[in-house]
Amino acid sequence: MNFPPYLLFICNLALGIKGVEPITTIPAALGTISLLAGYAGYNYIKCINSECCAKNWTNFNYLGLEQDLQDHVFGQHFVDHIIPRSLKGHIQNQNPKKALVMSFHGWTGCGKNHVSQIIAKNLYKRGTESDNQHLYIGSRDFAHKQDIHKYKATLRKDIEESTKNCGRSLFIFDEVDKMVPGVLDALKPYIDYHDQLDGVDYRKNIYIFLSNAGGTNIAAVAIKFWSEGKIREDITLKDIEHSISKGAFNEVGGLQHSEIVKRDLIDVYVPFLPLERKHVKQCASAALRRKGVIPNDKVLNKIANQLVYAPPETELYSVSGCKKIEQKVELFADQDLPEVQGGLQHSEIVKRDLIDVYVPFLPLERKHVKQCASAALRRKGVIPNDKVLNKIANQLVYAPPETELYSVSGCKKIEQKVELFADQDLPQVQGAKQLIRQANVPHKLEKRNCSSDAAQRLFHYVNARF
Repeated sequence: MNFPPYLLFICNLALGIKGVEPITTIPAALGTISLLAGYAGYNYIKCINSECCAKNWTNFNYLGLEQDLQDHVFGQHFVDHIIPRSLKGHIQNQNPKKALVMSFHGWTGCGKNHVSQIIAKNLYKRGTESDNQHLYIGSRDFAHKQDIHKYKATLRKDIEESTKNCGRSLFIFDEVDKMVPGVLDALKPYIDYHDQLDGVDYRKNIYIFLSNAGGTNIAAVAIKFWSEGKIREDITLKDIEHSISKGAFNEVGGLQHSEIVKRDLIDVYVPFLPLERKHVKQCASAALRRKGVIPNDKVLNKIANQLVYAPPETELYSVSGCKKIEQKVELFADQDLPEVQGGLQHSEIVKRDLIDVYVPFLPLERKHVKQCASAALRRKGVIPNDKVLNKIANQLVYAPPETELYSVSGCKKIEQKVELFADQDLPQVQGAKQLIRQANVPHKLEKRNCSSDAAQRLFHYVNARF
């Protein structure tokens, strides 16, 4: 039988009482146990329906993270290789040496914010809505130099209170390059190598910095590899990490001359490479599929052409990455694109490209409509001719108006139209039976009564046909 954890704790507590006067202490012990049981039971039940720090609310989904990064982040091989492994190693370690600190760097629109949201989604049951995720935005929360001491005090208070509520908290700092320099030094005690601070363990927390600082250095390395004929996936962290830390430390922003950079308290620098046109088209394709629309190359090129690329002489990289894609998609989503409707509209199997083959059925021309009509007439035992087939085909509506090339309803209305013309100007196969009757030949022919070759042929025809 499985018991809730709090009951096991109470039982262990009760069994541990020994070497005391039973008459005087047992009632007190029982009272204490009752209180503890009530409190523990309340918390246990509360965590079933309300978010807390229990495993069912903070269960890291490693495979889900890998899949989401693969499906929704494009052109970022460092992200695919570094982030899942870093998180997995930190979370599976029950006694990490310090909190995990990751710093994402790159041009705007390369996916830094998007990846941080994917991490939160796979770290907490409620994802970005979790009370254990805390988001700070540089231009909103830490923009004024004169308030730096207030900012630091607020940060310390938030981290201490959040960690006491849940030792697996996530702190995301967006727009670090727009923060007042020195603010992030308030984090130093909580991300340094301390087992505890005032009895609280801060080592299981995760911190993510998002910054455009170092983005120019990253782009320079990418251009260098491209000019040498190397693919971007050949760039290693060794090629680029020093450029990132140097840029972050020297460029104006929250990490400028920061103690946490000086003391190497950032565990992982994750470079986000600038996005090429092919990556922009991948972003556009994903955005269209989220809208329930099947993309085609013509529209993807139109969307990609709306963005600005740099450097001017090669137009190699999107200046805004994929940041403006959603707005651009709105302009072209209804142009030349079939919508995914019904059961597949906004479907996860479409979003995740789980459909292996899309089979297009081309619109039907007039000649195909006549073929459908011919088949329908033959099923009725009537021999079609071109005059009647044209009459039937003329009953349908065709598009576009200037050419009337395709039947708007395909062959869907053919059966009804055939009923109108089946008896007009058409010889019926049934006439053979009538000829038999007129020649005084029995309707049910028997082979032994057929004396002539003509009668034999007529016998075989009618029996084969009817």
